[in-house]
Amino acid sequence: MNKPVFLALTDFSANCSSDPETREVMASALALDLWQLGARGNKNQLPSMILVNAGNSHTDHIVDTIHHLSHYRREIQHLIPPTRNYGANPTAHASSSMQIALKSLSQPQVGLAPITELEKDFHEARLIGYGTGDVAPYIRGWDYALGLVTDERNAIHLHLHEREDWIAFRRDLERDPGKLSAPTGIGPQFQEVDKAMSLTGTLPADQLDYELVDSALDLGIPLFFQPHTCNAPISMPYTEHLSHLVGTLRAIPDLLVCNFMHLPEDKWVDYYKNWIWQRLSKLPACYRFGVMETVHQLQGVCEQLAILSHPTPDRAGDSSEAIALARNLFTTTLRSIALSLAFLAWHGLGIELACSVRTVRKVLKLLREDGGSMKLRDVQRAVGFGTAVKRDAVLAQLEVQGLVTLDDKLVSATTMPEFIENIREQLPMAAKV
Repeated sequence: MNKPVFLALTDFSANCSSDPETREVMASALALDLWQLGARGNKNQLPSMILVNAGNSHTDHIVDTIHHLSHYRREIQHLIPPTRNYGANPTAHASSSMQIALKSLSQPQVGLAPITELEKDFHEARLIGYGTGDVAPYIRGWDYALGLVTDERNAIHLHLHEREDWIAFRRDLERDPGKLSAPTGIGPQFQEVDKAMSLTGTLPADQLDYELVDSALDLGIPLFFQPHTCNAPISMPYTEHLSHLVGTLRAIPDLLVCNFMHLPEDKWVDYYKNWIWQRLSKLPACYRFGVMETVHQLQGVCEQLAILSHPTPDRAGDSSEAIALARNLFTTTLRSIALSLAFLAWHGLGIELACSVRTVRKVLKLLREDGGSMKLRDVQRAVGFGTAVKRDAVLAQLEVQGLVTLDDKLVSATTMPEFIENIREQLPMAAKV
């Protein structure tokens, strides 16, 4: 490599796309992904991100780039020749073998196979049925009886990308949300232990519905819905350098994650921070803590990413380039968090309302399904507002949020790209160092 990794990361963040908003989303998504890979296992809840694809592309180029850089493994890897036949459905057979081995290990070892053989059976079945490593599709992360299946670090990073992953995730949100908010599974000593799980995914904008958003926020984990309008492939001239950083993060015992009591003194940081606190105050209490903790940990994580990407990590603290990289990663990701919270207004969440969220959603659904402009009196009649004053107060609040436009006696819903542009204008980009 003829360029230091931290300079490659700086250049990538600045030049991966001709669109500045795409560059911001790409840089922040990569920063969170590196955080997830480096800090796996040292806390139960790491920040997670779902990219909401509102662009004119069936492919999410940002998620594809993350998959490429972090060596996302789509298929089960057969690292060792199996000693037994796992049949046409290796995952189901592996699950059964793991349960049998685990049950035998929990019993007195009188007349049974040696412990080492049972352990070997368990680990072989895990490799054949669920693969290896700390990154997997969502459906490959779980065993119906044994919980979250991970390596010895008791942590895994799950991707929500394919249709079957989303089906399983929605089913778990509805039927067993506890497995997501407090995952458990079998640890290295063959005992049930707490596990760490983080998520990265992509979803077309028209598939992000109220039920999914509400259920995800109720989990109480720091999960961000990040909108973007990227419709062209990401430029990746420094794949080797960034993959090297991924390898470095996987090799370290743990990325040190701690809470900073105070955020850096900076006008942009203050602006984003105040926006985040304002929106959080109107979101579920269980969701607030994880987001606030993420914000207060972000600075230290970005500093460590800059240090680890420096050719002489012990002297990175004296490098103006490393300091600038850490600052830019921090403000970019902080803005993305603010944008993700602002985006929740699309579903009537996190904003000041003169009525219930249910009523606001009824208004928005009516206008969005109509696809054009409606007369104010027709909206009042269809939604059931008791008075025109009540109706006008609600519509005025939605107009301030960029969700509708009012024109004399008519009202119309904005499109999602228009809405995203509105919130981007309210949260301008920080000046780069």
